[in-house]
Amino acid sequence: MAPIMQQSLTKPLNDDELDDLGSCLGSIPAAMTIEMFDGFLAALVCSPAPVTPSVFIPYVWGETHEFPTMKDARKYTALIIRHWNSIASRLMSNQTYSPVLLDRMDGHPLGNEWAKGFMTGVEIGGEAWKDLFNNDDCKGRGLAPILALAQELGELDSAPAPEAIIGEDKQQMILATIARFLPALQRRFSKGQADKSAALQPYPEVLL
Repeated sequence: MAPIMQQSLTKPLNDDELDDLGSCLGSIPAAMTIEMFDGFLAALVCSPAPVTPSVFIPYVWGETHEFPTMKDARKYTALIIRHWNSIASRLMSNQTYSPVLLDRMDGHPLGNEWAKGFMTGVEIGGEAWKDLFNNDDCKGRGLAPILALAQELGELDSAPAPEAIIGEDKQQMILATIARFLPALQRRFSKGQADKSAALQPYPEVLL
């Protein structure tokens, strides 16, 4: 792979590119929303076991989706890889992570779809996640709030009970907790991997 391509695949998406990717996802019936996609990648970056694009990209826009041209396929796959690398870079450098959220009509971000995406990433990210969910310290610091947001959306094993509905103030507190918790989570799992820095390398298969 040429150096210029490596550099381009590590460049964070700007607002226009995020909007473009979000519009693309919104036009595909089986695709994730941009908020769900961001949470999904956050989980995969933190994952105890590496998950390759050939495994996770079909979750993003659906297994049966085909782009009308190879140019479009390469373009949007490259945007996905760049966003992966951007999240990995922030978490590995211990920077605060800011989720990409869709605004409600009243301007308040919900975060439920982000949490749904994160939990989807957990499902394909390795058995070690189970041990972490059983760790009271880690669960209380960040994983339980994520699970609460996902359950509120009613997309896990069962719909939440009425008393589980989260108020706006608590949602904002949960999202702030998540932003602080993810860098620590990434560091915890990276200790068990021989070379977690590989997550920052562009995936050559996007060029095929």
